[in-house]
Amino acid sequence: MMCRCNLIFSSKNKAQGFTLLEVLIAITLLSFVMITVVSVTTDSTNLKDRIIGEDRENLQIETAMARLEWDFSQIYSPLYFSRRYQKPFVAQGQDSSATDAASAAINARFNGNERFAFPNQDGLPVPKFEAPDKSTFIFFTTSNRRKRVNAKESNFAWVKYTLEAPTGESEDGTESKGDDLVRYFMTTDPFNGEAIDFTKIKAHVLLNNVKKLEFLYWDPARKQFSDSLSVIKDGQHLIRGLQVKITWIDANDVEREEIKILRPLFPFFVPEDLNKIMQELSGQKAAGTDDENSDGDEEQDDT
Repeated sequence: MMCRCNLIFSSKNKAQGFTLLEVLIAITLLSFVMITVVSVTTDSTNLKDRIIGEDRENLQIETAMARLEWDFSQIYSPLYFSRRYQKPFVAQGQDSSATDAASAAINARFNGNERFAFPNQDGLPVPKFEAPDKSTFIFFTTSNRRKRVNAKESNFAWVKYTLEAPTGESEDGTESKGDDLVRYFMTTDPFNGEAIDFTKIKAHVLLNNVKKLEFLYWDPARKQFSDSLSVIKDGQHLIRGLQVKITWIDANDVEREEIKILRPLFPFFVPEDLNKIMQELSGQKAAGTDDENSDGDEEQDDT
């Protein structure tokens, strides 16, 4: 009886255990599963990091373009809605000395003015837009917004976009592959006539690793973009359209290019030339008077 019980007990123990071969097979299968899980996790992590890096770069260029568009869309010049200042019309036979003196006094206010060139017909100063090279653009804008309540700040500001060599290391510690696109924004006393010293203004870096930046300006006479303001009529005081080309190097050492066309919010139209209208009216009146005099002379002759 005892032998039979021992046999039954030993057979049960043998059925509940694993052989060495079964354990090895299980470990091998588990290893393959773990390798697959680790591989998938690593690939997912690398993909996430790559996407985050690409999104960061795309966000950086989009932010830079959005900032430029915000400033340029509100570029300001009185010539969008008025004409250059012209001496008021003086009819023949009238004394023009007072008008000449007033015109000379108005124009004299802009002698030596580094920021504004001349007044418009209403006496408002017309700014000087500058493009000393293809990668630099300085203009007058109304894009400033007060950051604090009751702050003594103007909505007008001078802004400069340009390329500068990077200072210091990049955020990730890698060597820079190009210049930095920087933005200067000057809101203090914007109507001052002195030249702006941008070296005393803090620069904001908008985009790193920029290889090339080019500003092109719309020429309505030739119906094409030009890289020079001087060849466009009133180009230094009136911008009708802007094309921006940016070439930069991304984190994968791939050269990328962004091209965007911007336009100001101010609707442009050609205002009436009041002096010309007054001259035409004066000429018509003079012609009418001559006709009346000639008719009177004819009637007298007939009499």
